[in-house]
Amino acid sequence: MAPTSILRAAIAAGMAFAGTAPLGAQAANLVSNGTFDTNANGWTNAVLWDGTRDAGSNPASGSDQVSVSGNGCTSSNQCVAATPGTAYDLSAQVLISSVLTTGDGIAQVVALWQSTDCLQPLGKVISSDTTSNVGNAAGLDAWHGVSLAALVAPPTTKSIQIGLNTCSQTNNKFTANFDNVSFSVAVAAPPAGATAVPGLSVGMLALLATLVGAMGAWLRFRRA
Repeated sequence: MAPTSILRAAIAAGMAFAGTAPLGAQAANLVSNGTFDTNANGWTNAVLWDGTRDAGSNPASGSDQVSVSGNGCTSSNQCVAATPGTAYDLSAQVLISSVLTTGDGIAQVVALWQSTDCLQPLGKVISSDTTSNVGNAAGLDAWHGVSLAALVAPPTTKSIQIGLNTCSQTNNKFTANFDNVSFSVAVAAPPAGATAVPGLSVGMLALLATLVGAMGAWLRFRRA
């Protein structure tokens, strides 16, 4: 095959491969089993896997159901390693069931910075609340997003305890389901007015490598 044909074929193959890869990489989710696809493994305390409720309406997946009876709070917890001075984003989706709830309450994601392996709390609990009033059915039986953005780990932090928390505000039962829990390094937004420049995907890198190789072959052919 002539070098020009090789170059054209390389460009076509590289472009096709590049088109299959995302242009930008997203921060990895540091939570283990935050989607509760088949179980609630990796979570402790008030854990009950619910295979009938999934935030994506996937019949093959589920969520973590957390219930509390009487005045008080309970939570399903996970300990995740964290680095001092690093900003993190924490988010989840929450559903409050009108069938399983008989009183007012709060469903929230909570974060508590800790020493190694969540053995010693550092500071106060940080929470993001979504409230439910059973007398007003608006918002019940639907998935809602809750989040805590740009949480900066204080000095001496080694881990963070993530809690899927429910609190009953009356002497009744309050139940919430949690799904798609994510804890990741915060991605900084571009300055106002700036044009985002996408990172090179695996496909684009492969394209560049192919073009360099093809150009080298063409130059060697010219010199021959």
